[in-house]
Amino acid sequence: STYSVWMRAFSRAGGGPSTEVINSTTSGPCECYPAGSISHNCNSVTGDCFCRVGAVGRNCDRCFQDGHSFFDIGECENIKSPQNFTVTVLSSSSFLASWTAPPSHPYLNVTGYIVVYFAKGSLDRTTFWLESNVTNFLAFRLNAYTLYSVFVQALSAGNATQSETIHVRTWENVPGKSPRRLRLTRSCRDCRPARLLVNWESLLEDRNGIITAYEIYYNGSEFDTEMHSVMLAELPVRLLLSIWKNTWFIA
Repeated sequence: STYSVWMRAFSRAGGGPSTEVINSTTSGPCECYPAGSISHNCNSVTGDCFCRVGAVGRNCDRCFQDGHSFFDIGECENIKSPQNFTVTVLSSSSFLASWTAPPSHPYLNVTGYIVVYFAKGSLDRTTFWLESNVTNFLAFRLNAYTLYSVFVQALSAGNATQSETIHVRTWENVPGKSPRRLRLTRSCRDCRPARLLVNWESLLEDRNGIITAYEIYYNGSEFDTEMHSVMLAELPVRLLLSIWKNTWFIA
């Protein structure tokens, strides 16, 4: 119903001038569109229904964009996430992320993509914004042998929708450090040929990968100036060398 209200003040001498007339309509029964509203009730003053995300209008019967009518709340939800998302490691410092566009939406269009990746245990996230026609992304200058989490978001007039998160590890690279505390001592001062004890600190894991072997190079005998090498796959921390006869064994 519609009501008109005005008023004026009175004194002992009579009534004064009236205010302007104010018209108001009280809300009748709520006519909220079930698929677009979150409640059968409405605002007791304005009569507006309480709409789901993506639905608008007094009765929540229109879509978020362009005011188009709809008959299923699914048509007013956000666009779906990017499809067929994959991440392929290419090297110790790069990976390629690929995806396809989300399924078509009746009224919303993809306006772009966001690719986000971060290393395990790191609070720093790397974010790239891409055009809507781009469906792959090459990440490079990454750390070797590092576990990364990667996902992509599709942007539209609604909220961003995120793909699943994929975890990949970059390839190993050559060790970034040399063995530490290399020491050389004679195990027997008067022995002929000379016997030398080589010691070093274990370096089982490097940030670029897992250590799988050591190689020791040596020369210096007065009878043999040729460079020799020993490949050690057992990962010991010391080695006994017999220099003249070019023999060795793990001490």
